[in-house]
Amino acid sequence: MAGRERVGQDSILTALPGLSGKSVLVVGCGDGHYPRLFRRAGASRVMGVDGSQELIAIAQRAEERDPLGISYEVHATARLPRMGVFDFVTVAWPAGSSDIDAIVARLSPNLKPGARLVILSPLPELEAAFARAGYRVLESDQDLLVLGL
Repeated sequence: MAGRERVGQDSILTALPGLSGKSVLVVGCGDGHYPRLFRRAGASRVMGVDGSQELIAIAQRAEERDPLGISYEVHATARLPRMGVFDFVTVAWPAGSSDIDAIVARLSPNLKPGARLVILSPLPELEAAFARAGYRVLESDQDLLVLGL
């Protein structure tokens, strides 16, 4: 999320209740700030992905300097493969994304049944797109959209 305003740490941690011992996929992880925050908050497995090779390199260097067991991979959100199944998936919604339904379809296979999906800085049209895919809104404001399956 380097270069973008970060959602307050308290807000994002509140949106991920019971983080201890859980798995988290951070889509649009940028420089690794949120993956490191979630791991330090007790998540047992954290993976960060971002479309920018440069930002992933920064995140990997931070991991090398201060190892927390976080893995990082380069993947554009619109082409995200199945990375595994996670208790929580957070997404820094990519600016200028036009194919919302395609991105929604890419995120779903990465969620365990009953998992939570947290969108940072959501667009107004996202609630309807996720509702079409079977998600229910748990919380919504200008900074976060929290969804469940």
